Amino acid sequence: MTRDTHNHRAALAAAATMLSVAAGLAHGDPAGMRSYRALAMASGGERIAAVEAVEGEPKTGPRVVVRETASGRIASTWQKSDCAQCRIESLAWSPDQKSLAAIVTDPNAGTAGVVLLRDGRMAKLATVRGVAGTVRWSPDGRQVAFLATVGAKKLTGAVEAGARQVGEIGLAQDEDEQRIAVVAVAGGDYRLVSPADTFIYEYDWTPDGKGFVVTSAQGNGDNNWWVATLGHVDADRGRLRLIAAPKMQMNMPHVSPDGRTVAFIGGLMSDFGSVGGDVWTVPLEGGEPVDVTPGVKGSFNGI
Repeated sequence: MTRDTHNHRAALAAAATMLSVAAGLAHGDPAGMRSYRALAMASGGERIAAVEAVEGEPKTGPRVVVRETASGRIASTWQKSDCAQCRIESLAWSPDQKSLAAIVTDPNAGTAGVVLLRDGRMAKLATVRGVAGTVRWSPDGRQVAFLATVGAKKLTGAVEAGARQVGEIGLAQDEDEQRIAVVAVAGGDYRLVSPADTFIYEYDWTPDGKGFVVTSAQGNGDNNWWVATLGHVDADRGRLRLIAAPKMQMNMPHVSPDGRTVAFIGGLMSDFGSVGGDVWTVPLEGGEPVDVTPGVKGSFNGI
């Protein structure tokens, strides 16, 4: 974990704490507890976006609030006021720090949409009939990637209720496959770029914008995370190339700025999302992962 990464994560936590106090004072919340989800800090640290809610308020739809981190002052607000049951699952700042990408999920309609938020205004980019999450901007800011499960039979995750069994019980069923999708900010249909038979758990753009590093497995996504491998997906051809297949669980794969190295957290982990282990690196071209934090008396949960 680099010093810059540590400082950024510490700043994010400090900003969230400061905002919880500043927002409460600014709005005079005497009773309701204010909650913040899907926090996303601008790269310069001057603004932070979050899905905000106040306990006891009427449920009129999720609200994204952008605040100045120094004062807690609201810079802009957008609310999905026509959909009380909707959820906002993910927020990500554009490279120029002027726009936010977000996932808006409507469980009643069974859809998930990718939207752009700028100065309190919203523009739709894509709609998936199924499940979507984890938006990430391309390095040049011209595309937005996200994870999509088209025609999902259940919510993503091993702790979610299983898919309904219909027809003759016991026969093989088609598995939900979570794939990387990409949509142009200028408009147009989204396209699925990762293989159709592979479940993508996590991903990161390569700095050249031509591909992704991924943790993935074939078959049932709920059952196979423990044996997931690290790979590279070509954004144009969709080819998946193996980078490494270590005998441990992996989380948070990230590519170095020069595009030569992949870092990830690796170790013995009970479930997806329960992150803890050492920091490992491996060449993007493939090879044997190297533990770069040996002997540290602790566990890392972020890169």
